[in-house]
Amino acid sequence: ARLQSEMRDLRGMLESTLSRQADAALRGSPVRRAALDSLERLGLDPALAREIVAEMPDAADPAKVRALPLGLLARRIQVCGREPLHSGRVLALVGPTGAGKTTTVAKLAARAVAEFGARGVAVISTDDHRAGAEAQLGVYARLLGIPMLSAHSPEGIRRHLDTLADYRCVLIDTAGVSPADERLRALMPALVDLGPDVQRLLVLPAGLQREDHLANMSRFAAARPQGVVLSKVDECSRLGSALSALIGRRL
Repeated sequence: ARLQSEMRDLRGMLESTLSRQADAALRGSPVRRAALDSLERLGLDPALAREIVAEMPDAADPAKVRALPLGLLARRIQVCGREPLHSGRVLALVGPTGAGKTTTVAKLAARAVAEFGARGVAVISTDDHRAGAEAQLGVYARLLGIPMLSAHSPEGIRRHLDTLADYRCVLIDTAGVSPADERLRALMPALVDLGPDVQRLLVLPAGLQREDHLANMSRFAAARPQGVVLSKVDECSRLGSALSALIGRRL
């Protein structure tokens, strides 16, 4: 145990030393130094920022390469190839409590109604955990003129999907519950078992720290999310933490 502890300490020292050396080498170039500073101000993970800046030319006109760091960052961000509303008939949103799933469902429902018409859109709520959650979604549904159904088990969701088989778009709003809650553990794989027509999206508030994003991605990995929705972007001053987590997990 002592040997393992000493090895971990030694590895940490080596990584820290190499990181400082790499950082010093990059900052030796005015162009790279400016790029590194701009990416750090964005809140990007330092290792990812150094990786991006290392790809930049050593000697270049600062005015010509000003947008290059953001371009290199953008190339690393995986974007859904198709609009989610066109990728599957059913969209299920999962995520932690307070992530903005219900509001996101309402926004997607409004877009679906504009495109497919109110008769082709429905919403299903599984959130009987948070006070007023179903009532909130019900208000949105009434305003849009679409049906809202409640389901408190995977079997209930499946029955409703069978009932709504002729609908063009069905949106499922799931409950955000504690990681230790048995319902969360049961619901995540159950969403996968609903079939290939169900697209699962993980909703995360953009302003969380990178470690919190990574923890949530691990917590909801059983749902096998095919994409991530960043919510509350207007409340976030720096997107770097969210982008670093998404790039790291290739989501």
